[in-house]
Amino acid sequence: MQWYKVFSSEQAMQNSLTMNKPVKLTAGGKTLCLVMTPKGVFAFHDACPHMRFPLHQGRVNPFGEIVCALHSYRFNMETGEEAEQRGSDLDCCPLEWREDGLYVGVA
Repeated sequence: MQWYKVFSSEQAMQNSLTMNKPVKLTAGGKTLCLVMTPKGVFAFHDACPHMRFPLHQGRVNPFGEIVCALHSYRFNMETGEEAEQRGSDLDCCPLEWREDGLYVGVA
C-alpha cells in the first residue's frame, strides 16, 4: 500500500470539502471518492461496484450512506458494505492523520 498526502491540515480539508458532498480525488493513479461527514472523513474507489458509475456523482443520504446516482445502490462509508446485499461492497481506502496532514492509503 502506498500513502498519498491529501491535505496539509484539518483547516485545509475543511476549506476544500463541503459536509456530505462527495468529491473526486486522484491518488496513485487511482480515482477515489472522498466524503466529509459528521462521523469523519471517508475515502473509497470512485466506481460503484455494480456498474462502475462514478460515486462522486452520487449523494449522501440521511443514514450517512453514499448512494450511487445510477441505480441507487447504497453503501456504508465506514465498512464499504452494500446496504441491501445486492452486490459487491465498496473498496474503501484507509485515511490517516499524520503530523504534516491527512494521507490516504491506496493498494
